[in-house]
Amino acid sequence: MTDGGESDIVATRALAVGKPYEEMTESFANGRLNHIFLIKKLTSAEMSWSLYYDNGIQGIASQDKDNGYAASVADYIDAAGALETGKLLIPSDIDNPALSFYTYNITDEDQQADANLIEISVAEAGSNEFTTIYSRSVNEICQGQPGWGKALASLTAYKGKTVVVRIAAVVKAFKYTAIDNLKIENMTGHDLSIISISAPENVMIGNGYTVDVNVVNEGANPAEQYSVELYADNELVDIKECSDLPVATTEVVSFARTMHQLAEQPVSYHAVVVYANDAVSDNNSSKNVIVYPRQSVLPAVTDLTAKRTADGAVLSWNEPDISQGVYETVTEDVEAGEAWAHSLDGWTFVDGDDFAVGGFQNISIPGITIGETKASFFVFNGTETGNNTFRAHSGDQYLASMFRSDDGTVDDWAISPMLSGNAQTISFYVCSYSSQYPEKIEVLASSTGKQTTDFAVVREATTVGGNWELVKVSLPAGTRYFAIRSVATGSFMLMLDDITFEKSYPADHLMIMGYNIWRNGEKINTEPIGKCSFTDAEAPDGKVTYVVTTVYNSGESSGSNAAILDMSSLDRISANISVYTDGRNIVINGARGKLVRVNTVDGLTLHSATAGDIASIPVASGVYLVTVDRQTTKVFVR
Repeated sequence: MTDGGESDIVATRALAVGKPYEEMTESFANGRLNHIFLIKKLTSAEMSWSLYYDNGIQGIASQDKDNGYAASVADYIDAAGALETGKLLIPSDIDNPALSFYTYNITDEDQQADANLIEISVAEAGSNEFTTIYSRSVNEICQGQPGWGKALASLTAYKGKTVVVRIAAVVKAFKYTAIDNLKIENMTGHDLSIISISAPENVMIGNGYTVDVNVVNEGANPAEQYSVELYADNELVDIKECSDLPVATTEVVSFARTMHQLAEQPVSYHAVVVYANDAVSDNNSSKNVIVYPRQSVLPAVTDLTAKRTADGAVLSWNEPDISQGVYETVTEDVEAGEAWAHSLDGWTFVDGDDFAVGGFQNISIPGITIGETKASFFVFNGTETGNNTFRAHSGDQYLASMFRSDDGTVDDWAISPMLSGNAQTISFYVCSYSSQYPEKIEVLASSTGKQTTDFAVVREATTVGGNWELVKVSLPAGTRYFAIRSVATGSFMLMLDDITFEKSYPADHLMIMGYNIWRNGEKINTEPIGKCSFTDAEAPDGKVTYVVTTVYNSGESSGSNAAILDMSSLDRISANISVYTDGRNIVINGARGKLVRVNTVDGLTLHSATAGDIASIPVASGVYLVTVDRQTTKVFVR
């Protein structure tokens, strides 16, 4: 205002005022803010920041699973905009203060990298001079992996100062740049931690599986050399040597394991990261994860016997009865399937509509070209996408059926393995990927074969909701196969997981291929034994436990009954002479023509004679001294 009049209104630059925040933890939970932020447009092109619920942007759910995140949105390349905090007092009593948050790496069907830039700048309160302290592409922050990745910028230079922090997004590839779980934290100079350990809950005996350990560098410096130790029931079982873990990056260290064929008890795993420079030890060990063995229902030997002879331990048994076949209740969780495969062991998939399928805007599906590939059900790995909206009901994988590219009616069949034939209730979990474009399924049953014309409807077509839901269907006696059929029109993607049913191993499909011999828990044959007897000529001294497993064309049985021998009395006095017990008899083999004496420990002689090829001396339970040619051994008779 002057003597000449009053000017038009002009807005000043926004300036943070008031008492500074002494902490900053903002997770945007449920699409709401706990702190004040300023939205700053940095270019002439329009750009805005908004709060979103899970899947508010298709395919993006919150990093910390609290139903909220923030994201910038712009339609033009090089458009830039920022979130500015209010005044922040950077603590002076921590060594390495840092700003951290997560950003989401979007990919499209062409696997284009998310080149959008994220820049972090800092200005002291009251100043408009921002200094850029961090600039990386989203793809770099996320190490080329789709999904959420952690950005971490040191604020050590501003310890004890009051500042304003600006988080800017610059469009280079995609219109959205999402962030979540923002906070000021203390970066220790050197700090590796284990953030998770995972393994399947149940594993069939004899099968392999993987224990995955997630290690993150939460320190201010890169970690050059470190190792991860894996413990099973508190016993060290494997070590992986690792190197070069940059700041704020995560490494998945995988351990291959096998469920022992004779396992009956669960295995408890935990992991420890070992890093010489680590300044924080509290986060070096993982929690325990427990893996339960699943027993085979294939018929097992039940009458194993073991006997000591001069030639060693002689085992014998009878062939298991397979005349009636067997059946078991199983849950197909799809975890054993190959990710993205269009087949699954035992299952039959039929593409009844014979039409090309559709796909997703920002996520490609390996093996599927939108509008070209014809497909039925296939194995979908929900974790490889890095997108929580694709998560399985359990584990990582499930069966999926895509919509037709012309939005016509889908006709995809998932036909089960052979059933027991008993009346039973099957169950499964099903979900529509998008509740806006719901799926529809029907369930059918066949008492004969697996051709689609063999099936009759047992559950009429019903609409599927947008959350995992349990479906149960009763099947009549005599049912040999069931089918889950996708029949929606103008839908998106059907998700199917954890299918439980009673599976059959009919007698005419079972064939015994041989037997494996286990001594004290270790298999001692290299190829299956083709007969129902075995001699272990290398039985060690002491108590020995034998178990036999039956090898079939469709798998291997659980262990037989245990046969236990006490070989502690066996002592080869010379290269060709052996002394052992057989029940209440002391047996000397190979001492022909030699003087054999058997004494009690108090000196009483029970036997003294020249031996034949085999000498068998009956005695009572006790401890005896056996002398052959002036060489003496102690024998225990039970």
